Amino acid sequence: MTIEIKLKHNFNTFSLEVDLKIEEQFFVLFGPSGSGKTLTLRMMAGLERAECEKIVINGTTYNSTDESIFIPLEKREIGLVYQTPIVLPHLNVYENILFGEVRPSFETKKQIDHLLQVLELKGVEKKMMSEISGGQKQRVAIARTLLNRPKLLILDEPFSALDAPLRHNLRREIKQLCKELKIPVLMVTHDLKEAVDIAEKMAIIFDGKILQVGDPHELIGNPTNEIVATYTNRDNYVF
Repeated sequence: MTIEIKLKHNFNTFSLEVDLKIEEQFFVLFGPSGSGKTLTLRMMAGLERAECEKIVINGTTYNSTDESIFIPLEKREIGLVYQTPIVLPHLNVYENILFGEVRPSFETKKQIDHLLQVLELKGVEKKMMSEISGGQKQRVAIARTLLNRPKLLILDEPFSALDAPLRHNLRREIKQLCKELKIPVLMVTHDLKEAVDIAEKMAIIFDGKILQVGDPHELIGNPTNEIVATYTNRDNYVF
């Protein structure tokens, strides 16, 4: 699985220029607020268009301004999970995960049972959204997304509203599950500790430009310029 991303877009006071290649791995896009992280994800998902763009996932072109190709969001097979979990309050945990499946097969039910087990939702299947915690709601949103086996899972700072221990555990669970399902992940964060803790590969984005890509510990130990050095300062992260 290889994902190629090339985006160029000019705004009045901001220019985005992203060129990345993601393999079957947990890839983190790290940078300060306003650097273009979420905009990159929205263009990946098809929620916004760039003036010049090319997105190729496993040989299939999703966006290409040169070739006039644009696959709409609903046909992209890309899972998108936001900071605030999107759940349906009138449905219970199991029904939320199953939402969209008209006639669930035996295999689908087995997959849900597995997701419930791995994401620590076993035992709360019949509870309504008002009866579970914020962390459990986020697990529900992730389980529903993974049930569809997306070609790419996009995470837009999905753990930032959770407390530190829960954030750490949930990151680990998602990484393990996606590795098991062979689903590559693209996550954005402005939290250096979170990025280094979870990333197999990391890109530093600043003012709309990718400044450096590599192993997170390499980026911290060998920054290629002053800006990268500032945002990955060893003082900000304890190994």
